[in-house]
Amino acid sequence: CDNDNDKDKNEGKIAATKDVPNMTGGVEEEEYPDENDDMFAMFADPDPYQTFEFDFPRNAGTGSAAGKSDAEKDSSNGNDGMIHIALHGQKQENGQTLHSTGLTLWRAAELLCDYMVQEQATFIHNKSCLELGAGLGLVGILAHHLNAKRVIMTDGDTATLENLRENVANNVSAGNSDDDDDNKTSQLILPCPQLIWGHELDAFARHYDAPFDTILAADIIYVTEIIVPLWKTVDAFLSEDGVFLLAYARRNVPIDLVLDEAKKQGFEWSCPSSAEGVFVFTRSK
Repeated sequence: CDNDNDKDKNEGKIAATKDVPNMTGGVEEEEYPDENDDMFAMFADPDPYQTFEFDFPRNAGTGSAAGKSDAEKDSSNGNDGMIHIALHGQKQENGQTLHSTGLTLWRAAELLCDYMVQEQATFIHNKSCLELGAGLGLVGILAHHLNAKRVIMTDGDTATLENLRENVANNVSAGNSDDDDDNKTSQLILPCPQLIWGHELDAFARHYDAPFDTILAADIIYVTEIIVPLWKTVDAFLSEDGVFLLAYARRNVPIDLVLDEAKKQGFEWSCPSSAEGVFVFTRSK
């Protein structure tokens, strides 16, 4: 794993952070702007939306098609075992000025997806999966298409959840002609409930039949205050022999703080050499 424990480039400055307990977001070490600043509105993008498109192989070892040219995608997007995912969200370059970091896509999600494809037989296929901080939905939607037994995708932010559910409806075949019916049916196939880490965990566990074999999360740690609730949530929902896959990107929180709390909660970890920034957590034996 790339622990990235170098000092923050902007050390000494105070970053304005969000008050949403469950967030997803970027890969770079950057500060959030003050959304009350006049400059915040002055440079608002008049066309902030973007469609993110990815192609992943259903079988490990054939390589991700994410980032390929259109011609390459066209040649590999037939009935040859590729999984095509298209997500609606905000442009990446606007990511640090958004009220919710879950409204765009960040590189850590792609890295985790590549690892999931490589290790799908071990961690995804026929496993019950829970995603924390799902954002646009790339990780959870891919897990569904990699034949997970079931996938529950969660986020704490209401605007993110609304967009997430639309992305799920557009990427999960419900077989209906009516858009509202598609949305309702897709939520039965791939539910996207709100989850605030550390809150009402027993009720959530009962409703969604916890524990889970695999918990998934990509780039979800922005402030130190959420580390303890995060690990309480993982501890509550992960099965005794389950795995927590975390794609970590350094922001304002050093990885050492995350790992220290993991150890306190009774977890150990490994860092796959083939997966940049991915941590594989299991319960300590």
